[in-house]
Amino acid sequence: MWDQTAAIAALVNGEPWATIADTREKHNDLRFLSAKAAIGWHVLYNTTYTSQLFDFVQGNLKSKDGWYNGFYESLRQPNKTLTANNNGVILESLLYKQVGRPLTVWAGVRSQKSTKRAIRTPQVTAKILRP
Repeated sequence: MWDQTAAIAALVNGEPWATIADTREKHNDLRFLSAKAAIGWHVLYNTTYTSQLFDFVQGNLKSKDGWYNGFYESLRQPNKTLTANNNGVILESLLYKQVGRPLTVWAGVRSQKSTKRAIRTPQVTAKILRP
């Protein structure tokens, strides 16, 4: 039986843990731990392994302005980029951990289908003025 605390092998073009560009050029030196993935997986699965990743992110990738995107394995330094995507996913994950429901459910956001019906397109009329 597969143990969820075991490492997950990601294959790219048949090679484990490969980091490639859209040109398929290898950049394994740029492989890094993703802060949003580490926190998200911990919130969902809460294993010993995900707890270690969560603690690492909290201790090494948190800044006064949010969480850095990740940590480069070979360089042994943070990827200090701060993005709305990374921090948004982290905040949504932490909210889910706190309230036990996805953001849209917790906030009472209706589905896109019902929202489209509720939004009315304004009627615009144009009057041609002649001198």
